[in-house]
Amino acid sequence: MANIFSPLAPYSARTSAHERTRFFDDVVQVLCGTLATSTLDAHTVAESDPVALMLAAKALVCRIASTSYAPQAVVEQLATAGIVGGAAREIISSVEAAVLPRASELRQASALAAAQSTEAWLVDFDWQLQLVLSSSTHANIREAVVDLELTTRPAGGSSEVRSVVELSAADLDSFLEACKGVKGALHSLPEPTAK
Repeated sequence: MANIFSPLAPYSARTSAHERTRFFDDVVQVLCGTLATSTLDAHTVAESDPVALMLAAKALVCRIASTSYAPQAVVEQLATAGIVGGAAREIISSVEAAVLPRASELRQASALAAAQSTEAWLVDFDWQLQLVLSSSTHANIREAVVDLELTTRPAGGSSEVRSVVELSAADLDSFLEACKGVKGALHSLPEPTAK
């Protein structure tokens, strides 16, 4: 898998410190919703993928705005992308100059964007085990199924929606394995730290 920060290497080599500072300031404004995304097109350089550059810049801005920001870890990540030594520190300085005064606003904008991308919140759930029986001259069916009743609330809505999902034993096993994977991923996330 390619390093997400790789597009910053050619950009860094072809731009001045002042241009990089303006670029990252514009990225911060786009993420905060105070500047149109199309404004970032003016910052692209020859022989670069503008979409990859914007994704790399947004990822770096969010990494530095996070509550678990560790400068040395970011330097190491930039080094694996081919940005080493003084160039990495210059990029980090440019991003810090744009991010640190607006870190709180960036975190709020990120939380709002995440909340808006979620269609519904799980409010409650209930489950029930049922045995499906059927008999005919051709076949007999005897299968246990689990009914999950999910109560969700649409983002920004006040009314609740109830849905019922019926899971066979195989479906239930797959669902539980997926939940274990999600739980493992959540446990691997770093704990937020106070600044």
